Amino acid sequence: MKKPVRGLSLPVGKLGLLSLFAAAVVLLGTQIARAETRTASLNVTATVAASATVSVGGSLAFGDYSTASGNLASVIVTVTATNGLIYDLYVPEGREMTSGANTIPYDLYRDATHLGLLGTNSNNGWERTGTGAMEDITVYGWIAPGLNPPVGTYSQTVTITVEY
Repeated sequence: MKKPVRGLSLPVGKLGLLSLFAAAVVLLGTQIARAETRTASLNVTATVAASATVSVGGSLAFGDYSTASGNLASVIVTVTATNGLIYDLYVPEGREMTSGANTIPYDLYRDATHLGLLGTNSNNGWERTGTGAMEDITVYGWIAPGLNPPVGTYSQTVTITVEY
């Protein structure tokens, strides 16, 4: 006959005692294993590189020149620059369209009122801050009145520059 375990009214055999011991080890072992904690630091890093792209949506087309009133034209320049990136937008070339040996001077501006001249280098360019999204920037061209150019089709190709 199996001997009863003190405090228990049920008799416990070798198998029962072993099962009880295993359950106690599992329960107590779980508690003991979680009694201490060890930690380590994990450095997490990322780099956001400065970048920008620029494109022009068409031509700056003045149309037929008016000696009496001058001509105003505009074009959309699209810049995508990294969020927070400070950059300068400028056109390094001189502003003079040609037709053979004949020329028509013009200038580029940040506004339609001709007050914000668009510079020719990063020292006098249009300083802007990137948003990370495509930004459409209107650039205005102005041919002053009072010029007397000969008949012809005048043109010039210039470079829109973004420097950061």
